[in-house]
Amino acid sequence: MKPPATTQGTAVNPSGLDLDSLHSGASQATEGTTNRTVDTHPILPQQPPLMDDYSFGDDDDDTDDFHLVEDDDELSWEAQNNPYGTSSSSPRSKKKEWLLRMSRKLNEIPEGELDPSVVPISAIMNAWAKTKSAQGASMVEMWLKRAQQEFDVGNRRVVPTTKMYTMAVDAWARSGEGGAAAQRAEALLQRMNELHQSGGHEALRPTVSIVRVWLVGKLRS
Repeated sequence: MKPPATTQGTAVNPSGLDLDSLHSGASQATEGTTNRTVDTHPILPQQPPLMDDYSFGDDDDDTDDFHLVEDDDELSWEAQNNPYGTSSSSPRSKKKEWLLRMSRKLNEIPEGELDPSVVPISAIMNAWAKTKSAQGASMVEMWLKRAQQEFDVGNRRVVPTTKMYTMAVDAWARSGEGGAAAQRAEALLQRMNELHQSGGHEALRPTVSIVRVWLVGKLRS
């Protein structure tokens, strides 16, 4: 039998995460920083936040540390169907219009009937994540919550994935909200791991990528 993979002499547990050890390592890396107040807001918001033009940053940012969803089939939908339209509006305005249209459409769809071929969840989450704002991160979480609700009521067309959680964690890491954002990102990582451990969520297997994104966000906080 092939021995388990190791990292610096320590066996890697492919089915779970030792967040205590990871948290300790990140804490050592950030030793000397000031303590921040614990965020008491819900991790997955019930209502979308208010939106303003400032939340909609540039669409094309080639300086991202992580290209999380380049291979995603749902994002290829975005490229093929040009959801931002063909109007002469600026890319920022077209992006805003599309995202707001998708939010309205989501509100019209009964729970259990969401179809990713009509409403491309991953593409929408990715677009919100690119705004690099607290509002954008909250919207990524809202869509993640709806994806989980669809799965929980038996809609197998919608399957929450590690990639979705990675986008949510990364959105908070880039939101500029400091320690509060780092805590929300950690709670999302913990939630994903708990769901995977509980069974029935094979698509939520922890990966190196999501841990790396979380650690980078923590170091930024």
